[in-house]
Amino acid sequence: MYTAVSRVYLDGKVIDEQRTLFGIRSFHFSPDQGLVLNGRPTKMKGVCIHHDLGSLGAAFFEEACSAA
Repeated sequence: MYTAVSRVYLDGKVIDEQRTLFGIRSFHFSPDQGLVLNGRPTKMKGVCIHHDLGSLGAAFFEEACSAA
């Protein structure tokens, strides 16, 4: 078991603290269920950082978009 500690600071002082026990026994990826964590399908939350302009990165260049 692991313990995740979440703290809220105000002016450098801890004003709230929450301890959450958790453990990872097993995980795998399934084509039907996605991520399976400890035997239960689990939704992953995050972002998709996709760059349509390749090496130009995430900045928007109208000239590059019209050339495609």
